[in-house]
Amino acid sequence: MISELAIEDAEELRREGVEVTDRDIIRMNAFALKIERSAFCAEWFAMPRVAFIGDVAIREPTIGHELWIREAGRRFDLSNPETAVLVWSYALARPCDDLPNPYARFLETRMRWFARRRLGKATMRQLSAALGYAIEGNVSTDGEDSPAKPGQSAGTETERRETSIALGVLHDGIEYRIGSPSELRGMTRSEVAAIVELTRLRKGEKTIDAAKSDARGDYFAVLDEIRERGRAAK
Repeated sequence: MISELAIEDAEELRREGVEVTDRDIIRMNAFALKIERSAFCAEWFAMPRVAFIGDVAIREPTIGHELWIREAGRRFDLSNPETAVLVWSYALARPCDDLPNPYARFLETRMRWFARRRLGKATMRQLSAALGYAIEGNVSTDGEDSPAKPGQSAGTETERRETSIALGVLHDGIEYRIGSPSELRGMTRSEVAAIVELTRLRKGEKTIDAAKSDARGDYFAVLDEIRERGRAAK
């Protein structure tokens, strides 16, 4: 089995002028597969979460969705569970670029039409379960900061903190040149954070010692060993 992560890093090492031997590639591939095929691979490689209500796909919120919800919360009372479910369902059923201005006059009418025609056969319990999975996943203790749950007030400290986290991840993505602001808005918070962490590890901004106990630490320790050997050879 071939690891795309190992291939990309081997090519990057060669661009840096580091000689990568066949033995190096085999080692890199073996350790990289421990990341890609581990029980925690979702943190790095999984597609965004999605739940279905009939033929409606409710997808994990991107940064753009989170910021749109924040603005919509200034107009709609998200402390009301029914209103919150309506707003979140409407938002997560479409790409963030397709969301209208949250202050548009027609928005409330359009959301109610969507709820009546597309979600009318679903119960509130089903909608809440689908939204809960898309937003938070199955495990609430997986270490991933989740956006404010449907039903929380838009003015709460929790929501302000969550929006700040989304903005912080967006700024990190810009700082590490992961993509343009518009590109980053279309990515989930966990996607951007994972790529930023990978970039920081590759740049040596995080100590490998802090991660030696897991597969990522092992892989980057091997990568660092090959890089240092190449520098010494020069």
